[in-house]
Amino acid sequence: MRIGVISRDIELATTTRFLTAGERRGHSMHPLRLLDCAVRVDTKGPALLLAGAPSPFLDAFIPRLGAYLPSLALAAARALIAAGATPLNDLEGMAVAFDKLRTAEALAYAGVPTPRSILAKDFDNLEFAIDAVGGAPVVIKPVTGAQGRGVMLAESRAAAVAILENLIVTGRDHLVQELVPEALGED
Repeated sequence: MRIGVISRDIELATTTRFLTAGERRGHSMHPLRLLDCAVRVDTKGPALLLAGAPSPFLDAFIPRLGAYLPSLALAAARALIAAGATPLNDLEGMAVAFDKLRTAEALAYAGVPTPRSILAKDFDNLEFAIDAVGGAPVVIKPVTGAQGRGVMLAESRAAAVAILENLIVTGRDHLVQELVPEALGED
């Protein structure tokens, strides 16, 4: 089989492990560096271009969705599906997992215990948001992202309000989340 691996950095240890494992099993492995990807859409639908040239035919692919250019990674994956390649990860599941609010909702609907979370967007309701998750200390994290980037611990109400005020100015969505002391520093 011809299998592609979409990755921000084809030198990442996890990406090279996928490529090596596929080669050991006799597959023709094709790293698809995300920054080389472009998606052209016309009347025929989406098509993936790699460094300006049509992507090679692939039987399957492994989409990697990190904090960097997630929309491009998903668009590249959809273009490969349109070309007949089979994704080895569910794209909808990946999109849900990338969005921490959607993840919390999905876990709650499934009955899985999850920390109380609230999307804080209004300067006038920041103290309410902190109280709604049980008060300080709280965890503040970007709604989208991966690998703990941008996650902060606010140990006091004043610190949480100051952090949230600064984040609201940037325009990025952030969750205020109940701190689970037993998991401090871990997922």
